[in-house]
Amino acid sequence: MKKPILIFLLLLAPLVNFGRQGAGEKLNKELICQQLEAALMHLKSNTILKGFELKFDNRIRDGWGYGSFATLYTAKKLKVTPEELWNQDKSKIGEIFNSFEDKPFKSGSKMNLDCLSKSRCANTVISKIDSDTMLFYVTTNRLGEEGSSGVILLFCFDESNNIESFHKTSWIS
Repeated sequence: MKKPILIFLLLLAPLVNFGRQGAGEKLNKELICQQLEAALMHLKSNTILKGFELKFDNRIRDGWGYGSFATLYTAKKLKVTPEELWNQDKSKIGEIFNSFEDKPFKSGSKMNLDCLSKSRCANTVISKIDSDTMLFYVTTNRLGEEGSSGVILLFCFDESNNIESFHKTSWIS
């Protein structure tokens, strides 16, 4: 009688462990709010997007949009300059590129953050791939069915969640 129960438990053990994978990858709400506050202060103090109201989507994407800063982000992760990046180990470069390449728009986690105001017509998407960067994908102009345009902002943070560097690029579709 003990043998079937023991066999059952042994068969069940890998499934319990499998279900717990990814638990350590959950987004830290407090960290996101601290970094979001620092990013917004940076935008206000530098008059970037002056007079433009950011309305945030409640889904935090998991690397979507980072392709716009692929070289810069990868160089930062490998702690080299963008000019030195292609002299590094190609497998490490590929591993970092694969972490954000071809991420679907809806990939990520819906989050109810106290630091984000609720808005119906979101114009800003937040994406996080790690704990020391945050990306804003901002739609500044909607042109109906013809397309839209905006800016992508990448914030890099230090250990104290202060902005270490900031990068901006425009987009149009």
